[in-house]
Amino acid sequence: AKLRGILRERRIGHAGTLDPMATGVLPVFVGRATRAVEFAAEGEKEYLAGLRLGYCLCGDRALLEQMARILQPWPVSIPAQIAGECALQSFPRWPFTCFPEIERERDRLQAALEELGLWVCPSESCFLLFCGPEDLGKRLRENGILVRDCANYAGLGPGWYRAGLRTPEENGRLIAVLSTLLRGE
Repeated sequence: AKLRGILRERRIGHAGTLDPMATGVLPVFVGRATRAVEFAAEGEKEYLAGLRLGYCLCGDRALLEQMARILQPWPVSIPAQIAGECALQSFPRWPFTCFPEIERERDRLQAALEELGLWVCPSESCFLLFCGPEDLGKRLRENGILVRDCANYAGLGPGWYRAGLRTPEENGRLIAVLSTLLRGE
């Protein structure tokens, strides 16, 4: 009942247990997704929760109008909005402490990719768009590293990839594997 009120949705179900002593994750299904409860309730379970949250502040009216034409057709979900508000209330200094770290790591990864001969699109976000050999994504995947293949993005094509910023150790592994694949080092 509490989730129905928070999410403003009548159809809510779960694929967990009613045991009050149980610990862990309770998968909740909302709206049309409640049809999948019966499939999730069977067999062993592994869960990976995720919420998409984004926000843009911009003083350039023309840019805002251009963004409005290409935005995804769905808004940020209510659960993601609530999670974002709770996170910022609980950790109000987070943006001021993490953004400098993100910038340092982004600059380090960009410099390494460029040093390896890859063209990197200038970025101020938490990922880098770069161009390399057409089979690079497949070769990285064979080495246990996933990057987003952007061949189907409008205006791009084969050989375009997006790498999300990770921990310094994970970014270091990406650099090392790329170095081996591109230079044989």
